[in-house]
Amino acid sequence: MDKQNDKRLKGVGAAIGNSPKKRTRKHPWHIPWRTNCLMCQSPVYLDGQIYWSLCLSHLQETELGPFRKRPEPVAMDYS
Repeated sequence: MDKQNDKRLKGVGAAIGNSPKKRTRKHPWHIPWRTNCLMCQSPVYLDGQIYWSLCLSHLQETELGPFRKRPEPVAMDYS
């Protein structure tokens, strides 16, 4: 029984040690953000919060970013 308790506590300790700070990294301050589109080398689109890796025309062409197709809300009809 004591062996099982030790294993269980090791699992809990590992779970507590997995904090989000260890999993997500911030962008390194010494590396600049990408400023050119990956497809055409024109300036990238910035919406105020996110630097996209594509220009506005390529985001529209590939239906990404603000042009992403959102699913239509499902009508809940229970009658």
